[in-house]
Amino acid sequence: MNITFITTNPHKFRILQKVGAELGIEVVQSETEPPEIQAFSTVEVSAFSAQWGADRLGIPVVTVDFGVSIPALCGFLGPFVKYINAWLKPEQVLGLLDGNKDRSAIYLEAHAFCAPGNAPITQETQYPMTIAAEPRPTDDPKYMFDRICIPEGSVRAISEESRADRDARFYASYQKFLREIVLPKISGSGKN
Repeated sequence: MNITFITTNPHKFRILQKVGAELGIEVVQSETEPPEIQAFSTVEVSAFSAQWGADRLGIPVVTVDFGVSIPALCGFLGPFVKYINAWLKPEQVLGLLDGNKDRSAIYLEAHAFCAPGNAPITQETQYPMTIAAEPRPTDDPKYMFDRICIPEGSVRAISEESRADRDARFYASYQKFLREIVLPKISGSGKN
C-alpha cells in the first residue's frame, strides 16, 4: 500500500515516511504545489490542498498544513504563517502583544486525506504554546514562528529544540492520522 504526500517540506516528509513504514504504508512525496486559497482555518487549507492534489494527480493523497492561533490577537495569525513569515520579523509580531498579559498560543496542525472524486477527510491537532517575550536563536530563519513559540511545559522555543524533539512532537499526530484515517481508506476497510 502506498500514499502520496504533497509537501515541499523534507522534515514533514521524513516523519510521515517513518510512521508510514511502521504501519506498512509506503509514503511517496509529491512536490506539486496546490494553489494558496484564502481561508481562515488550517483545516480548510489542508482539505482544499488534498482535494486539489487528488483530483489533479488522480491518486489518493495526504496533506498537512500548519498555523498559529494567538487568542489575544483574535486568533491571528491563523493559517497565514507562510505569508507572515515573509512579511514580518519576529519582533514585529511580538510588538502586537505589547502590554498584553495573555501570551498563550495554539500551534495548529491540520491533516487531510483525499481520494480522487471524493470529499477530503481531515483531522486537526492542537499544541498549546506560550509566546516568548523575545525571539529565540535559530539556525533556520525560514521558520520565524519557531523562534517565538514555546511548547507547553518547556522553557525553550521550538527553534531551540533538537530536530529529534521537534519531530517527536509531530510523530504521534502523524501516526494517529495514518492509523485512524488513511490506513482504513487505502486498505479497503473504510469508505471515502
